[in-house]
Amino acid sequence: MKINDVIRTKRLELGMTQEQVALRLGVSTPAVNKWERGASYPDITLIPVLARLLKTDANTLLSFQDDITAEQNLAIQRETDRLVREEGYDAGFRYAVDAMREYPSCDQLACILTMYLDGALSLYGASEGGGEGGAGEASGGVVSAESADDQDEYRSTIDANYRRLASSAEPAVREMATGMLIAQAMQDEDYAQAQELVDTLSDATPFAVDKEERQAAIYARTGRLSEAQGIWQRRVLRLSNDLQTALSSLVEIAIEQGRLDDADEVARRCSSIMRFCDAPAWMSDASLFEVAAARCDAAACLEILEGMLQSIEGGSRAMAESVLYQGADMADVSDFAQHIADFVLRDLRTNEKYAFLREEAAFACLSARVESWSADRS
Repeated sequence: MKINDVIRTKRLELGMTQEQVALRLGVSTPAVNKWERGASYPDITLIPVLARLLKTDANTLLSFQDDITAEQNLAIQRETDRLVREEGYDAGFRYAVDAMREYPSCDQLACILTMYLDGALSLYGASEGGGEGGAGEASGGVVSAESADDQDEYRSTIDANYRRLASSAEPAVREMATGMLIAQAMQDEDYAQAQELVDTLSDATPFAVDKEERQAAIYARTGRLSEAQGIWQRRVLRLSNDLQTALSSLVEIAIEQGRLDDADEVARRCSSIMRFCDAPAWMSDASLFEVAAARCDAAACLEILEGMLQSIEGGSRAMAESVLYQGADMADVSDFAQHIADFVLRDLRTNEKYAFLREEAAFACLSARVESWSADRS
């Protein structure tokens, strides 16, 4: 309910006339009449007194509704979309703006509606000059806006919403709004502003905006190509590691369930994918080793282990030379590989499931090699 309706409804509930309200507030009767018609609004200094007079609170008087259900939220989104598609962008825009005013504390609703209006503006927004048909002429079932003046109003409202929402107390809303402002700055080639906004993003966030991705885009646009390349190389490495973790977990589950054929198939796919990403054997073939161990296949285990250890001995040279990671610093990868070798050896020596392997003479040779590397690093 809008403020004019609230004033009229509450006045009538109390059995007061417009003249009585005007007298109590020290204003003219026509002023009260204008408030109730929506032609004007009470001065902000009158709000507390008016609220007490009408036996309500300022939030209700100003139509501030703190709570909105998920169903109401979705219904507003759907109605905005319906109006834009069936009655034109302007109708949907006005409805959405009114909804945001009705629920001013719901930043999530404001963010969703603003992003929708932003995207829809490109599809259904104002056409230059408006044409003879003006606002009422449809094109392909979609009513276009009246003029470039309308377009300016839409754009300024959308941008103002993004700026406000970029300071929202809700992290998800804040990050999404900031991401849209970054996109706008990039489009305007205002890279200084884009960088300033990127710096406000969280370093690690579960929300929609990826700070690293935005930073890489700025580097690329401003000629800092090596730095952009480094970001994407680290992304490829991280994604391949995440994929390996997921596939390895599937292998472990299949082994626990006794589905060794399935485990073998997933492990082989994991190995192929990781090798395609130029990962070393100690990363790509670990799941193959676990499947071979589950089958107590000593020969296969030793063959796989030999390949894994050779890749560790080779350090990070192969990955550094890959077209995917060329020039990237692989020192951390090499150091991690050495620790993996120590960890694997300890596990092979103590875990009961590898007891069959410890009986093999070749296993003693592999152990001695790892011990030798550890001594050299000490």
